[in-house]
Amino acid sequence: MTDYTLPAVVRPEITKTARNKFRQTGFIIANLHGRGASESLALNEETWTKYLRTMHKGEVLEIDITGGDDPSTRNELVRIQDISRTPLNNRVLHIDFMRLERAPEEEYELPLSFTGIARGIKDGGIIDQIRPTVRIICYPAIKPKAVSVNVVDLKLGDTLLASQVTLPSRVRLAIPGDTILVTCYKAPVVAEEEEAAPAADPAPAPAPAPKKK
Repeated sequence: MTDYTLPAVVRPEITKTARNKFRQTGFIIANLHGRGASESLALNEETWTKYLRTMHKGEVLEIDITGGDDPSTRNELVRIQDISRTPLNNRVLHIDFMRLERAPEEEYELPLSFTGIARGIKDGGIIDQIRPTVRIICYPAIKPKAVSVNVVDLKLGDTLLASQVTLPSRVRLAIPGDTILVTCYKAPVVAEEEEAAPAADPAPAPAPAPKKK
């Protein structure tokens, strides 16, 4: 399941004039593309406008489709491909969806990508990356390239756990949450070289050998 499941209604193919009247009744015109035949849909404008204000680019969601020849509700996994808006008030006129294959969730080993400068570094600390990667679980269609880790708030003596990392929507950890990813510790102080000891007094010259008689 995804974080969002929103409603949609199958609509008949209608003329441009009819579509404009359709919009005036509180609906957004939409089309679903991908595997199989394309479908014409209608979306509740109020519900979808609220969602679109908070969505992220490339977000995957589910839509419950009702109407048409099938009396039951059909669920589709989709990604928003394109949104058309009015130039004056930015009102949504049309949405194109791309149908996604509903493959099972899988585990992936992803690299960690660090952002920001830790507060501890400004206080003379050093960042120690304990793990270069992290294991996550998600649908193949929404697999990120890397997991972003913000270290800005990391102070001297702090550790950052896997559970403290903000993951993308519908992505979850496949490792214990108390796994340490990075630490910040005080940089070791390099001791100054000890002052060279004063040179010892030169050894006295040996006594001359006695003369032979």
